[in-house]
Amino acid sequence: MENNKSLNLGPGLLTVLIIELIFSSIGMVMIFLSLFIARKQLLEATKGSPTHASYLLITLIIMIIVIVGVILILSKKKIGVFTYFIAQVAVIINMIANSGLHLNIVFSFIIPVLMAIFIWHKKELFGFISKYWTTKDSSTNARAFCISRSFINNFHRILSSNNNSISNIKK
Repeated sequence: MENNKSLNLGPGLLTVLIIELIFSSIGMVMIFLSLFIARKQLLEATKGSPTHASYLLITLIIMIIVIVGVILILSKKKIGVFTYFIAQVAVIINMIANSGLHLNIVFSFIIPVLMAIFIWHKKELFGFISKYWTTKDSSTNARAFCISRSFINNFHRILSSNNNSISNIKK
């Protein structure tokens, strides 16, 4: 029962993925329309500057990569997580390069941060941690405590043996 539960994406991650897919698809269609259909009006409005058109083309390519990453995450592939977050970093760099730092960049962090939180909760599903590493009997904190406690005991034993050998030399 519990094994089947961990194989699902979960409602939060699924919701954020669908929202991201919808926003990216709408953005991609709008950029496509402004690049290829309204190209004359775009060049006249920007006074022949190709920078706006190149910005839109770069954004279109990045949005395609984001959509591919979302589809790979929906199919539970680890490479999809990397693709999505690398594309999100590229989106933010592209926004900063085009228009500088402004308040809208903060809003572009909302969905990727939510995605990171939900993926972190399902890290076992994507293979970021093995489900056999932790068991129900021992938690990571208990193991870390035991390891640190044994390290302290061994370190104390080494120090005490060195003190005895130094005190024997002095006598």
